[in-house]
Amino acid sequence: MNETFSTRRFTLLLKKEWVEHRRQYTLSVIALFLLINVVLLLQIYSGNNRTYSAENSLSINLFFLFAFGSLYSINAFHKYRAVENAQFHITLPASAAEKTILELAKTVLVSNLTLILLLWATDALYGWMATHHILPIGYTGSNPDTYREKVVGSLAIFLAVQGWFIYCSLQFRKHAYLIAIITAAAVITLLMKFANTIPSFWNISDWGFSHPDFKRTYLEPYTPDGKEPYIENSFLINILRAFYMFAWGPLFYCATYFKLKETQAK
Repeated sequence: MNETFSTRRFTLLLKKEWVEHRRQYTLSVIALFLLINVVLLLQIYSGNNRTYSAENSLSINLFFLFAFGSLYSINAFHKYRAVENAQFHITLPASAAEKTILELAKTVLVSNLTLILLLWATDALYGWMATHHILPIGYTGSNPDTYREKVVGSLAIFLAVQGWFIYCSLQFRKHAYLIAIITAAAVITLLMKFANTIPSFWNISDWGFSHPDFKRTYLEPYTPDGKEPYIENSFLINILRAFYMFAWGPLFYCATYFKLKETQAK
């Protein structure tokens, strides 16, 4: 099999995927939208004050993103390892690059965007219904800066975790989901415990995922008057910070490609 990327072969592969699974994808989106709404309604009406809170909604949305995103990701390349149909998928007349890009487009691009759009649309819908008194519920907003920091920081963690789950879907034939969860939980626990070790070595206080400030970098120690010194971020600092936060997923994607290429060559 020619391992060069072919646009024609990739288009045929994409058409095959859509024709075979379009009904499943459509029903999945509808079911997920209904499930999100059911959970939000239960959360609102189970409280004493029946208030829609943007902060609580964000927590629920992040739960759905991590839960369904990781569950979908762990199955991304499983068909290339499953005993019953691995031979069929590996021998399909398409290169490893084309198969990898297709699975990543489905899992990282289409799936994530669909899920994020569903969550955003639901959040906007309930916020609109609450503020316009269409539903008999209250509304509690959030601080835009804090909200944005949480979203960006959580998205960076999710993309890293998702990349690891995608790699595990191809690397491990059995118990891939369990292995991915255990290792991801162990690494996240260690990072939470030692997250400030490297930044503190350079006297940088806020290079954690939860403080994605791309304008300033705050330094240690504090000045005698109690103020926290900072420097305005240069382009290079922002590139390094973006790499620190968002490069883990692409590194796992590359590892997945080379693993699939190796599997296909056997």
